[in-house]
Amino acid sequence: MNRATPDLLITKSLRNSLRHPEPIRLSHRRQKASRASPDRTGKGVAEVAATYFAAGTFFRLDRIVGAARGIVVNDYFDRLALDRALDSIGAAERRLTAEMLGNGAAGAAAVELWVKPRAGEVERIRTAVHEIAGSGMTLSKLAVAASLLGDLVRE
Repeated sequence: MNRATPDLLITKSLRNSLRHPEPIRLSHRRQKASRASPDRTGKGVAEVAATYFAAGTFFRLDRIVGAARGIVVNDYFDRLALDRALDSIGAAERRLTAEMLGNGAAGAAAVELWVKPRAGEVERIRTAVHEIAGSGMTLSKLAVAASLLGDLVRE
């Protein structure tokens, strides 16, 4: 059994993995710029970072990602699902940060201002994500958490 890590390595294809494993880092397959980068938001690095970390704290994303590292994956597709779920959480966090920065504030104040007009939906998703983070992480729970977070920033 393999343990999932942030540096999760997987093979290029299922067929090749059976004969000649050639590990690649899926987390590096998307090299596009973050939506929450200072260039895209017009904010300084410190403001973007403060808001990014405040959003992560608000949703307890460190607990989810930390718990995901302990998920045992047994095959190529489980590893792929794990990596994609973690990528989705990261993308949602970046999109949330960019949206939160759009209200003119930064850090925890930006989170509060962003949450206020959508408090019902945000609290429902936040509660679900917190329950998932505290209930023993599985691949399916991680996928649900990623989907819920993505629902907050659907375009």
